[in-house]
Amino acid sequence: MGGEMVAIGCIVRAHGIQGELLFLPWLEVEGALLPGLELTLDDTEGPRKKALCLQAARRLLPPSATGGLAPSVPQGDGAGARPRTTRSAKQVKRQDTWILRMEGCSDRNAAEALVGALVRIPRDRLPPLPSDEFLWEDLLGLQVVDEAGEFLGMIVEIFPTGSNEVLVMEEKSGEEILLPAIREVIREVDLERGFLRVRMMEGLRGPVEGKGDDL
Repeated sequence: MGGEMVAIGCIVRAHGIQGELLFLPWLEVEGALLPGLELTLDDTEGPRKKALCLQAARRLLPPSATGGLAPSVPQGDGAGARPRTTRSAKQVKRQDTWILRMEGCSDRNAAEALVGALVRIPRDRLPPLPSDEFLWEDLLGLQVVDEAGEFLGMIVEIFPTGSNEVLVMEEKSGEEILLPAIREVIREVDLERGFLRVRMMEGLRGPVEGKGDDL
């Protein structure tokens, strides 16, 4: 499998008894999830990222879609990032989820071992993004500056919360600050020059609830 692989969402639960997977995408994937698509199911993100992804799924999806989610984070089988080939992909109406059937995943036990895994596909299979949307991989490692251009830190992690994504900035001191991906906070993203300009609003050093318009 060649080319750069980028994360597009996560597996939120097993579906049925024949190895199908309920997949929650983070961006528009229609036209990309086709039978025969080679992708990876990445189980290496660790329990914190898995827990945040599944918590976001509970907030975003109706109870009928999330009723099968385990209260704790599944650990999988430790196989890490596993190449897979899609057999079929069907969008679930009114839920913004997809049901995936994968080669080598033929029963519920195999499907449950993949809950919490990130789904990665080749970058060149993605549809063009709107000008104000960005892939997580492109934001990781960006320098963060304030509105005056003063260096604040680096983006070291990103996770969904249900209302918007949160960018984790590591300051020079090593302290982590949570930046909600909303226009009131994220003022500019310049991938070519490798920086992200933010407005440090009051309360950002406390819990982030993600209020305002999404970025």
